[in-house]
Amino acid sequence: MVVSPIAYARDVKRAKKQVGFYFADSNLPYDKFMWTLYSKDPEHWIPISTIASFKRMREYARDLI
Repeated sequence: MVVSPIAYARDVKRAKKQVGFYFADSNLPYDKFMWTLYSKDPEHWIPISTIASFKRMREYARDLI
């Protein structure tokens, strides 16, 4: 699928915003799944493959890959 540069830039912006939401102080402490992943690693790394597997992120990944 060919994606226009404008649509690509829009999706990148939306994906960044969504990732920001996942790690925001208003979400992370209350999201049990994310908090478990976040707390599991001493440096608080969460695999990008895990983030990319979330339903909302799959929408962007489909268009960005």
